Amino acid sequence: MAANSFNSLYRSIKKGDLEPVYYLTGSEDVLKSELVHLCVEVSLDPAARDFSFDQRSASELDAESFTALVDTPPLLAQRRVVWIKDLELCRKNSKPWKALLAYVQNPSPDTILFITQSGVEKTNKSLASQTTHASIDLLEPRRVIRWVADRASKIGVEIEAEAAEHLVNVVGPDLASLATELEKLAAASDGTPVTREEVEELVGVRRGETLVDWVSAVTERQFLKAIELVDIVLPQSGVSGVRMVSSLGTTLIGMRIARDHLNRGSRPRAVRDRLLSEMRSSRPAGLANWTVEAEKWTRCAADWTLGELDAAIRLIFEADKSLKSSTLMADRDILDTMLLELGAVKEAA
Repeated sequence: MAANSFNSLYRSIKKGDLEPVYYLTGSEDVLKSELVHLCVEVSLDPAARDFSFDQRSASELDAESFTALVDTPPLLAQRRVVWIKDLELCRKNSKPWKALLAYVQNPSPDTILFITQSGVEKTNKSLASQTTHASIDLLEPRRVIRWVADRASKIGVEIEAEAAEHLVNVVGPDLASLATELEKLAAASDGTPVTREEVEELVGVRRGETLVDWVSAVTERQFLKAIELVDIVLPQSGVSGVRMVSSLGTTLIGMRIARDHLNRGSRPRAVRDRLLSEMRSSRPAGLANWTVEAEKWTRCAADWTLGELDAAIRLIFEADKSLKSSTLMADRDILDTMLLELGAVKEAA
């Protein structure tokens, strides 16, 4: 069967158009889980879910227990839903693996089987060809913000658009971490829409003091401001020197591409559209809104030369190597030194 998208599977499952076996690969485990639980919600009454929904890690199963799991008839329901996680832990050509391949060729009409594996593992072509397969990868940044609003609604919280955007800027695009922060917001909610100020209080990071703001300060050549922000951004939860340099490196490489196209005579709008197309193709992680980023890279690139950008990227590469071999206490010094050297890039170039 042809590969499906998350959206197409979500729509079909929500309508009740269910397939006997789903094989979900890709890097976004939260979305895989959402598809499984949507199927449970659609196909099983609440009273039947304890009896007709099972989930196991592939590492826990031998051939006999797998067969028993998928062939057990449903109780208090027309069908059962079975979720086999961590397929990568099942050794190829082992007895459980052979039992799985045999089952997908002739699945039980009473069972809906979900098989999920880690995003770092390659898709098994044989399994994908015999199942309903989808690669569930990272969401586009603007869709992450929509996901936050939708997730908040599901747990009984309304969140303002500005608050959702700030939460994503602080926490990043990791859906599991965002879900945790939304649960905290739900616990503290008084029933009114969550504001940006409430998000700032929850996560302890104000607008203008996020990793995104630090990267913007550097690309806009406000190096003293960037040095001040190091002391604010680096201690934040989920932030490290390596993550800061990686985010900056992605942006400067994007700006270099933009500067090259500008030098070739392309108009800024055409450059922005080209960058946006490249982002949709390569799906870089850790960015905010791709459209906003493409516009920002194009605008900031006009203030840098190709030589300056090349020198800056070399400095970031060296800082990244130093950070990966240093202790945590040295991260601040490495970042400050890098920023001072970036400030001198124009003269060096």
